[in-house]
Amino acid sequence: QESLKLLRASLPATLTIRQNIQSVPIVVRANATQMHQILMNLLTNAAHAVGAHSGTIEVEIRQVDITEADAASFPDLPPGAYAQISVRDTGCGMTPEIVNKIFDPYFTTKGRGTGLGLAVVHAIVKSHRGMIRAESVPGKGSVFYVCLPCSNEETAGSGAVKDANPPTGTERILFVDDESNIAEIAQSALEYLGYRVETCTDSCKALEMFQKSPDDFDLVITDMTMPGMTGDV
Repeated sequence: QESLKLLRASLPATLTIRQNIQSVPIVVRANATQMHQILMNLLTNAAHAVGAHSGTIEVEIRQVDITEADAASFPDLPPGAYAQISVRDTGCGMTPEIVNKIFDPYFTTKGRGTGLGLAVVHAIVKSHRGMIRAESVPGKGSVFYVCLPCSNEETAGSGAVKDANPPTGTERILFVDDESNIAEIAQSALEYLGYRVETCTDSCKALEMFQKSPDDFDLVITDMTMPGMTGDV
């Protein structure tokens, strides 16, 4: 729900987001930051697939019980209870050839960017002993499924995430990334926490901006791989 709230601010009003989240709590043992990264990546990709046209993104989270009979649909997963996250869009869809490559490192259909987004998501899911797969029909849309093994731990137990207000601040931040959607999402997230944010999608212009008024910024957050100039310059 937090990911949806942050993303909503940077999406056009023509895009409808629906959510169907199981009311009964589902417990997984996972890194919360990485789970947020998975959702933001899948939601951003879905928004790109829909584009500027009217469309819908539907997010569903529910518990599923995988049996040996489900092996064809859920390869490499042992039988058991899983939290299933699905992100469905009514966008442009993909051909089977593209679907087979989308989790490969450096593969991208956007013509720009690093092509590492879904490869990173795939690695995170695998590190949590889960599975991710995609289904798509050209011209009709796509759906991504993420399955994570359920945990028997109690939500109030040691290590559980407790309700607390997130840390906030008032500092000035320069956020640099050549992908505008990432810059927009980061700006929404950081401003939600109280920070004053300036974004830039051109690395050379960002350096010029910083050199002109270095004391105007308390922190610079930059992508490392960008056209023209890398982040560590």
